[in-house]
Amino acid sequence: MNTYALFAEHFSRLTGPKGRAGIIVPTGIATEATTSHFFAELQREKRIANIFDFENRGHIFSSLHTKTKFCLLTISRAAVKQVQMCFMATTVSDVTDTRKVFNMEAQTVALFNPITLTLPILRSREDARILTDIYRGVPILLTNAESITAWHVNFGTMFHMSNDSDSFVNHSEICLLPLFEAKMFWHFDHRWSSFSDAEDEGAALNMRRDENYEPSPRYWIAEHQVLARLSEKNWSRKWMIASRNVSDSRNERTFVTAILPIGGLGHSGSVLALKNDDPALASCLVANFNSLVLDFVARQKIPGMNISYFMIEQFPILPPIYYTPEHLVFLTPRVLELTYTSHALAPFARDLGHNGPPFAWDEPRRAQLRAELDAFFARAYNLTRDDLRYILDPADVMGPTYPSETFRVLKDKETRTYGEYRTRRLVLSAWDAMAEDGTFKAMGM
Repeated sequence: MNTYALFAEHFSRLTGPKGRAGIIVPTGIATEATTSHFFAELQREKRIANIFDFENRGHIFSSLHTKTKFCLLTISRAAVKQVQMCFMATTVSDVTDTRKVFNMEAQTVALFNPITLTLPILRSREDARILTDIYRGVPILLTNAESITAWHVNFGTMFHMSNDSDSFVNHSEICLLPLFEAKMFWHFDHRWSSFSDAEDEGAALNMRRDENYEPSPRYWIAEHQVLARLSEKNWSRKWMIASRNVSDSRNERTFVTAILPIGGLGHSGSVLALKNDDPALASCLVANFNSLVLDFVARQKIPGMNISYFMIEQFPILPPIYYTPEHLVFLTPRVLELTYTSHALAPFARDLGHNGPPFAWDEPRRAQLRAELDAFFARAYNLTRDDLRYILDPADVMGPTYPSETFRVLKDKETRTYGEYRTRRLVLSAWDAMAEDGTFKAMGM
């Protein structure tokens, strides 16, 4: 047991009727599932007066690692109307920076994680504003089972790399299927890399241009075992939706989903089985998960490397009922073209009514399609163009010294590769084109 949680609870109980307790504890007290019951109780009783989150990069505590996160938490006995917050501070002076420090009503704080009542990590006042607007307009993924907004998603691990290792073989035979691992897939791409990572990026790109190429896994597994695990989740399609369970601040993006061919999946990834397995709606859900707007949210909801189900369940996700026939006509062909790049995903293409060969892997074309999807979802979340500009790059809207960043790794990589932040240009151009040619209006957006 983490004793800091007991320490925090002890002082919360010691406060008198008009008293407050100020304590220094790991930031996990407000963001982790293991302490969520205690923190949720404080939230429900509106006892949190302020929370100032720090990372020890400024060596405030010389004996702690620079990546250690801690917070100054003030607990009130009497209910408070507003919570004062500041996140990602590195010096004491940061808690006086009006760009980083903001007040939020207690009921608004509860919007972001209504199930666990944990906190997101909001780097700035503007981050908080945009996230609040998003959550006020879009329900979370996990809603009441009777609600028409429910996706009825069943998350699950298929195979544990240690516990199920007796079932794995390291060579391919008839009736064996590949065992995918999270590092092998990326947005709209089940062929992101082989397990060995032996090929460089250029070689991998050339291989993906071959519609017959499939990545090499570390292990293979019997088909009947895979089908049995999927049957337990009531999933009968010959393809599956998968998400990564791990992330890293050095990655271009935070949350990753893809359509995979039928196969095994190690515990670094999860299978998402939908009660309504309509392939068109499944395409919309994957596109929503992979959008830049959702990734902006995910970066504030995932405090570390591990992506837990309780985090995904509280993502703001457009409900199935949102998608009109006009939306489906726009979205599904783009998801199909991005996804169906090898014969292994022919079952997915056939389920969407496409009987042709795989689509050619064309990098500029793929970048354009993804930009159009990102523009669509930004509009669907009721964001303005300036909101979208901010999500792409806060410095573009607020100036170079603004204390927030979103897709810095993506921006830096594209600047090195293309001499520009290509994604920003393409997404904003797609937004402008769809606004000017009437695409948004035709879809009722």
